[in-house]
Amino acid sequence: MDVEEERRLMQEAVDCFNAGKFFDCHEFFEDLWHEEPPRERDFMQGLIQVAVGCEHFKRKNLKGAISLTSQGLDKIRKYPSRHRGVRLSQLAHDASEALSQFRMVASGQLARAEVRLPSLHYEPTEYVSGHAVAQA
Repeated sequence: MDVEEERRLMQEAVDCFNAGKFFDCHEFFEDLWHEEPPRERDFMQGLIQVAVGCEHFKRKNLKGAISLTSQGLDKIRKYPSRHRGVRLSQLAHDASEALSQFRMVASGQLARAEVRLPSLHYEPTEYVSGHAVAQA
């Protein structure tokens, strides 16, 4: 897959994520994940896990939402604040807030409707292939 196709898939994934179409988003991220060199797989897997965590929340599976969002956060926190066009510091902050809110919903301290799901900020011109990053 060439870098333009990777960039297109990343944009599709981000658009789906920000539209709340987390299942569709995870499909685009998975297509990219399969192409990643080993050093970059946690980056993409972290994005996938946060998206799937949000999908679990939408489907009222709080245990899955908490578990996957937490796992995704652990992975994306291994990378710089901006990585391959994605503002990971912003995502980590938003996903951490959502995770706290998921836990509050689970304990009855917050209504589901009050939860603010994370968003992704992505700059396509900053995107580089995982293969280029792995060689650096």
